[in-house]
Amino acid sequence: MRKFVISMIAAFGVIALGLILIMVAVIRSGGISFSSHTFGSGADLVKTTNLSMDGISSLSLEYSSDDIIFYQSDTKELILKEYMNITPKEEELTQIRQTSSEIRLSGGKRYWQNWVLNHFYGYVEVYLPEGYQGSISPSTSSGNIETDLVLNLSELNASCTSGDLTFNEVYAEDIRAAASSGNINFAKAEGKRSFATSSGNIEVNGGNGDTDASSTSGNITIGNGIGSLSAAASSGNITIEGMDGKKDIETSSGEIRLSDCGGYTAATASSGNIEISELGGAGDFESTSGNIEVSFTDELAQSNEDIRANASSGEISLQLPGSLSFNFTARTSSGDIDTFFDDSLNYKKDGDYAEGTVGASPAFDLDTATSSGNITIEQR
Repeated sequence: MRKFVISMIAAFGVIALGLILIMVAVIRSGGISFSSHTFGSGADLVKTTNLSMDGISSLSLEYSSDDIIFYQSDTKELILKEYMNITPKEEELTQIRQTSSEIRLSGGKRYWQNWVLNHFYGYVEVYLPEGYQGSISPSTSSGNIETDLVLNLSELNASCTSGDLTFNEVYAEDIRAAASSGNINFAKAEGKRSFATSSGNIEVNGGNGDTDASSTSGNITIGNGIGSLSAAASSGNITIEGMDGKKDIETSSGEIRLSDCGGYTAATASSGNIEISELGGAGDFESTSGNIEVSFTDELAQSNEDIRANASSGEISLQLPGSLSFNFTARTSSGDIDTFFDDSLNYKKDGDYAEGTVGASPAFDLDTATSSGNITIEQR
């Protein structure tokens, strides 16, 4: 037994000594690195490469941990600047493949000792010549992709695994941005748009174009544009402002908020509220365990489309322009029905169902139903 104890003490001593040596190497190498960001050490310019862009219509970049930052070039060439906190071997630098129409930049090898002992940190600066209008496809695993430039492209296809995508203004036929655990942010994106992230937020503040946006556990914010919109979030909120066009919006455990929007809107929330103000079109609104609040503008009279609102265990509150003509039905199991046109309705004896025609020539149907909440229809 005594020999066993002595052996265990010796083993733990060896392990402790090894950890101490590793920590000493970490401190002497300049810091500790998490993902692509280094604390306690910086990166120096290790190489500058100039590439001709004559005839080039496609630019792709693929890196593992490096940040990718785009700037404006003051020449007609593409300039690549590589920054690292190590003195790299040739195979650790960017590998370049160029054809008559395409440039492909691939990050070099990342050796194990660089990560553990040298705590590798690097990033690349890409200087684009003014007037480049081809496609750009940047990707990185644990780095960020960002630029303040206004880009006019044929296509943008940006992706990262655990970093953020941050763009200023992008105009392109196709715009695609995908991140697994990072955020996606565009000041403006104009074109056919697709945004997807697993556990990050999506924010697009302007731009026209049909849009598809999805997030598993993050929020989605889209604003100020024209085009159809499909937005889905599993456990995040969806906020839409100033969008004109058909919208299909769904969230499982978050809120749906719209303001100053036009066009038909289908909104479904499983366990959150639906709050819509200044809506200039009809819609289909459904919430399982939340409230539905919608105020319509005078533009509703031009849609002639039906409106449906269904809340299982929440309240329904609608505000309508007073000049509309429509057919109305309301059903509730344990709530009250209160409208500004009660005189036009026929109620069941127990008051849980009402129907009637409002106005002389009804142009659409308004159907409301709730299981355990009130239904309130007010005049704007």
